[in-house]
Amino acid sequence: MTLNNNQIASILVGLLLAGTLLYPTFQPYLVFIVMNALVFLNTGILYSNLDHGSGWTGRILGISVLAFTQITLTQLYPGLLGYLTFDNVMLAQIICLSTTLLCVWLGWLRMPSWQRCRQALSDLWQSVVAVTAADNRTILSSILTGGIFAFVFAVSALNPPISIDTLTFHFVEPAKWLQTGHVPSQLQPGYAHTYGMKLLTTWLMFPFHHDFLARFSQTPVILLGALAGYGIGCQLGMPRPLALITASAVLTFPAYLANGITLTDPDTLLAGTLLISLYFAVSLAQSYKSGTVLLLALSLGLLLESKYNSLYYGAAIIWLVIHAWNKGRKSKGWSGAIMAQGVMLTLVPVAVGGAAYLLYDYSESLPIPFNVLRESLTTGFTPDAIFNPFTPKFSLISFVISPGSLRNMGLALILGLIAIYGIVKLLGSSRWQELVLPIFLCLPIVVSLGVYKLFGYYPDQQATRHLLGTIALCVILGGWTVSVLEKPNQSYGAWGLVGIIVISTVLGFFRQWPLHQLPTNLAAMGIAVLVAGIMWWLLVYIRRTGGLPGFVNTKVLSVPALLLSRGWEFTLSMAGNSCIAIINMPVGH
Repeated sequence: MTLNNNQIASILVGLLLAGTLLYPTFQPYLVFIVMNALVFLNTGILYSNLDHGSGWTGRILGISVLAFTQITLTQLYPGLLGYLTFDNVMLAQIICLSTTLLCVWLGWLRMPSWQRCRQALSDLWQSVVAVTAADNRTILSSILTGGIFAFVFAVSALNPPISIDTLTFHFVEPAKWLQTGHVPSQLQPGYAHTYGMKLLTTWLMFPFHHDFLARFSQTPVILLGALAGYGIGCQLGMPRPLALITASAVLTFPAYLANGITLTDPDTLLAGTLLISLYFAVSLAQSYKSGTVLLLALSLGLLLESKYNSLYYGAAIIWLVIHAWNKGRKSKGWSGAIMAQGVMLTLVPVAVGGAAYLLYDYSESLPIPFNVLRESLTTGFTPDAIFNPFTPKFSLISFVISPGSLRNMGLALILGLIAIYGIVKLLGSSRWQELVLPIFLCLPIVVSLGVYKLFGYYPDQQATRHLLGTIALCVILGGWTVSVLEKPNQSYGAWGLVGIIVISTVLGFFRQWPLHQLPTNLAAMGIAVLVAGIMWWLLVYIRRTGGLPGFVNTKVLSVPALLLSRGWEFTLSMAGNSCIAIINMPVGH
């Protein structure tokens, strides 16, 4: 008897569930899958009701922003009240989903069509295949990106964390929260640290009570940041293959990739949320929609929640936000909805991310909310400068050209100089109208470098950790310059970007190799070669034939997709039963 894919998927789901329930070691993984499925099911329903109207890039980023917001807020506020327990957090997710389903039942929201969801996933896969196998440049950049990502991830998984801050603070605080159930309003005396990174870490510790998955809490963020870079490139008019190469250049410059995987400091969270916020800001400037307003407001809140350095990035982004809102006001006219959306863009970021600064001020019994910004400006953007009277000097030239910067950034920052050339070139032509959005993207670069020049705490290349978002924007604007200045029949600029990816890949490899023991380096190297080899074979096959090998479609892709579908059905069934029980619960209970 021959089993079809549906039967194979059903049997595998049954075996996985039975084995997981019988073998205690794997039970936390089942819990982890369920708790995340509850979040993404809820946010998927909510996103389907937003007037966003974007492609698959916007869908992924939009659902992710909603999910991260729900994960952080459903932990932060119970924790501030002293009730941060696994039962309470799970109850919060069930209540969120119950409320959404109740709104669906009342007709206020609509359920997404499963057929449309499957079609969207199919469109996503087709787009990924078409873009990555578009030409030799995209194939090479995709292989290099996949290989170096696999190496850094594998070598990090096979070794303990290497960040001192991680071992002394970023893991210690969430461990205390798990033990006490209380999140303090002031995370550490003398520091205006925010909650974003630690709440993601706590979420990944909850079902396991160990740090293995928590060590990779920023990995989704660096991927979403690179995806946002791709989306920004497309919004600026870059061809999709060139936007992919640019996004690969963002993902592979050594400091961004390594800080996001091997370190759990919040610097990459800051850079990733900055790029996501800019994606929605540019989207709103291109096409004003109410759903984009909400996603922009939430992403700005996540940016503020990432780290105190986000203050000077946020100050630069606000001008693009005002520009986008003003364009919407002019196109739609003054109305209550437009005014309410302007208020939303002001208050929601404060409610989501600014709460950290307000609570810090309150705990210090200082006026709200300006003292953190004032103290940061006067002490070098870090309260630690109070205890260090010798503030190092930041040199922009050394930051760009020193050997340490080359090791951390490759040639990524040089692309900023190319972007300056492109802006000057367009200013002297009749195409100056194309400069509006790129100039708004230049503002975070100018402000961040100017602030660091005046108040920078780390000297020269050590400042890279605080300026990852700045470097990423230089890469994106460099790719934009290639797209606007390169003639249609030429590809020198795109190949130059591929060359930068090659340099970043080599530097990223040699940057990580001395940090770990030889056996783990060799094992990670083997994994990287295997991943790169599989990607090379698939992309070349797709490029030559226009489609995937038959067995990849019928087994490698369809069976996991059916497993995921069965898992979603199982989670929805459990969530639905729980929600119905809560809704039908007698009043006396």
